[in-house]
Amino acid sequence: MIEGGLAKKILALDVQWSARAAKHDLDGVMSFYSKDAVLLAPNEPIATTGKAIRAAWAPLCAKSTTIGWKATKIEVAKAGDIAYMYGMYKLSLKDAGGKAIKDSGKFLEVWKKQRDGKWKCTADMFNSDLPTG
Repeated sequence: MIEGGLAKKILALDVQWSARAAKHDLDGVMSFYSKDAVLLAPNEPIATTGKAIRAAWAPLCAKSTTIGWKATKIEVAKAGDIAYMYGMYKLSLKDAGGKAIKDSGKFLEVWKKQRDGKWKCTADMFNSDLPTG
């Protein structure tokens, strides 16, 4: 459910973010994170610096990767300074041996209005729906 002008504005940013990832634009992907952002990727330690987030995203932005996501719900706090959204992602990449891997799963993002009025993702988490092992 996506209602309200502010929610639609934040959703539009997320759509742009997914499009940048689909175009393998690592700098573009990074531009959607706040300076104090954290990334909670599966099977990895929490990335708490821009350098660590960039390193986690690098293989996801490789030319051999296909990635995209779509939010299914957004909720904005009444104060209008923080929001969260969740939805589904699809990912196709090659492992170190060149074997194709297809994945799908869910994500959760927390967006925060910055001092300059721009909205940035401050916490990003995703995990697979595929069975383990």
